Amino acid sequence: MFDKALQTVEQDGVPFCRTPARLARDFQVQPSATTVRRWFHAPRDEASAASQHHTFSGVLCVDEVYQRDKAILLAVDPHSPAPFLATQVIVDHLQPAHLEAFFQRLKAEGVTPRQLVTDESRLYPAVVTKVWPEVTHQRCPFHVAKNMHERLSEVLRTWRRGLPTPPVNPTKRPSLRGRARDQDSPLAQRKTAAMHEVFRLREAGLSQGAIVRITGHGINTVKKWLAGPRPAEGTAEGLSSEAASPPPPGWTSWAQVGQVRNSLMGHKGWLLGQAARWTEEQRTRFAVLLDSPLGEQVRTVRALIEGWAALWRRPDGARPTVAESRQHFDAWVKDPRFQTDPTMSSLVKRLAGKFDHLVPFLSEPTWQGTNNAAERAARAFRRWQRPHYRLRTQRSIERQLAGKAKGVIQPLMPVGRCVRGRSIMTAAL
Repeated sequence: MFDKALQTVEQDGVPFCRTPARLARDFQVQPSATTVRRWFHAPRDEASAASQHHTFSGVLCVDEVYQRDKAILLAVDPHSPAPFLATQVIVDHLQPAHLEAFFQRLKAEGVTPRQLVTDESRLYPAVVTKVWPEVTHQRCPFHVAKNMHERLSEVLRTWRRGLPTPPVNPTKRPSLRGRARDQDSPLAQRKTAAMHEVFRLREAGLSQGAIVRITGHGINTVKKWLAGPRPAEGTAEGLSSEAASPPPPGWTSWAQVGQVRNSLMGHKGWLLGQAARWTEEQRTRFAVLLDSPLGEQVRTVRALIEGWAALWRRPDGARPTVAESRQHFDAWVKDPRFQTDPTMSSLVKRLAGKFDHLVPFLSEPTWQGTNNAAERAARAFRRWQRPHYRLRTQRSIERQLAGKAKGVIQPLMPVGRCVRGRSIMTAAL
């Protein structure tokens, strides 16, 4: 009866409340729903536990998840199909003593890693050295790259704030209600330059949506301009021949300033990403930035990004050796272009002090370069927790994590049907 009840819940997806009726129909025995729930959450036999056992690979990834006043430590073997190797819930501010007790428990269970992967938290180095003196402590390059991108994003924002602003004459504004327009105002000249730029991009074969993204104009404005006649060259809508106020030296037009401003606003993600994944539109934006007075600074930022990526991957996608990565790193940090900007200079100096803790994974093919295994387990816990409000107490979290670590399925939301008829699937971790 015990096995039939478990099969009814696990394989047939019958909720706990309906399982007694199913058992009464098939076997003329009707236990209570509470009894079925207790059967389901009870530990399985030793054979089932043995089937879930996997040999430790020697690589251990550790991360923490925070739930208000609780800290949840997760230890994951990235080469094991089990979601967790060990977990611990700490109802307090996470301290080195808590971390040491967690590692000592792993050590008592026979877990002696050759490589330990963590983020850049300052809690780990002293504790790891104390518990496992011989372990290779690998810091996650992904977290270092994330911090680097945040610093470079601030550089891009500084560039955008420093762009020249088109002059506006407050005494000469466009007229309203049929009054004569000031045909020689800088505003009219800028509008004419913007219209010429829209027509030029349209003649180059770009769609209206692409023109909107490049110039920053509204879609209705672009449609209106393209539907009308093209203004004469050198005039404000064909009505004036007086030149507009010129931009600062180095800039060809105020339209170029607008394009650079739009490329730096809201598009820093692709500029700091991999060039191989750029779209044609993004390549066009990059060309606009290179042709501007900011071109040399943009090249410097790209040299920093591409040099960082080359530390961990060869052009063919293979891992380099530690010696190759060290040689490339020594040449990369000495690039004189990085010394011209204070932000990039300090960033390179910080990376130089962390390199020895980022490169160990290149010495072993099975070692992990990032802490993604533990990060995925933490994200899975968040997804699993989202639809279950009561999965926030220490007891419920410990029970569910222990069940997952042992391979015992313990759903809080059984498979069934909701009121509206949509399927309710068990939230898998």
